[in-house]
Order: sequence, then structure tokens, then C-alpha cells
Amino acid sequence: MVIFVFSFGKDTVRVILQMLGTITHHNFESILNGLNQFYIFSDYGYVLVYFITGGLLAVSVNHTRESLFDKFELLPKVELLAILLCYIVIFAIQRYQHAARRINLAVEYGYWLIPTFAATILALKLLANVQIGGFAASAAKVVGMNTFGIYMLHMAGLFFMSRLQTLPIFSCLHNLNSVFLTLANIAMALLVFLVCLVASVLLSRIPVVNRFFSL
Repeated sequence: MVIFVFSFGKDTVRVILQMLGTITHHNFESILNGLNQFYIFSDYGYVLVYFITGGLLAVSVNHTRESLFDKFELLPKVELLAILLCYIVIFAIQRYQHAARRINLAVEYGYWLIPTFAATILALKLLANVQIGGFAASAAKVVGMNTFGIYMLHMAGLFFMSRLQTLPIFSCLHNLNSVFLTLANIAMALLVFLVCLVASVLLSRIPVVNRFFSL
């Protein structure tokens, strides 16, 4: 709970203070600057929160023992509506940041916002009860078994992708309108994901090395 407050809670309040500052022309956001002195996880405490929450959710789904999430059972329709509401809030935040802070194709503090956390957990809870078979089940299993490996590799993948974008062949991206540029970014993100997935699968088969890509 302490980590949650200092990551998701703090940065959600930061965005709210930014909005208030934009309206009143005051720098309310600076009020939170001193809190970092009391927090040892820097900008990555949210990763630990997701990790712990994922474990608790898995316990609840598998019914291996009592879990915190057993107390928060919602109807699928309610979960869907809640996810939609979270994304509406995230979209509204992005529109504000685009207008006030000139941020494009991203949400500042996006990983660290309570709506993002809530939407992620609700989506996992909803999908955990979906029954699938065949190729879809096999693909989901492979991805699920390599999520940690993908996480460990994705920064390297994004680094190489950013270097590739400086090549002349990618110069055409500068001439795209916002819609096609967004689609191009989604395609490149999926490409990085797939490359990291394949790399994780291959590395997980190498003795000793596989310990770094499994939990």
C-alpha cells in the first residue's frame, strides 16, 4: 500500500495538480517534489506494485488460497464499463497534456496513474475467466510464459527501434498525418513486442541464461 501511494497515488495527484496549475497559473505540482526523498524505488516502484498485484490476482483466479481480490467480485458487464471509464479518463488526460504541455502520442506518467492500474487489473480479471482453445490458447500460453522476458528485453528493443528510425528509409514517417503516424507507431510497438517475444522464447531454452527470463 505504501508503494502504491508513492507511485500511483503520488503521480495521479501530480497530474491533477498540473491541471489546477494550468487553470490558475500556479505551480502546484512542485508541492510533491519533496516526497521523492522518502521513497527508495525512484520511478520504478509501480513495477513492484504490478508484480505483487499480478501474483495476488493469480491466487484468486486459481483459487489456491484466499486472496484480496476475492472480496471484489464484479459482474463482467460492470468490469467492461469500468475499463471503458478508465480509458476515457486516460484519453481526457492525454488531450489535456497535448493542449497544455505539447505531448503527442503518449500520456505523461501513463504507467503510474490509478486509471491505468485499475484498467489493467480489471482487464486481467475479465480475461482470466475467458475460455479459449486451439491456436489462441497456445499463443496466449506462450505469451503468458514469456511476459517477464519481454519486460526484461523491451527497453533494448525500443532502443534499437529508435536508432532504426534515424535511417533514411524511415524519413517518410515525418510526412504522415497524425492518424497514419499513430498507426505506424502501433505497428512498430507490435514489432518490438514480437521480436522480444521470440528472443525470450529462444533465451529461455538456454541453460543458466534461462534463469534471467523466468520467475
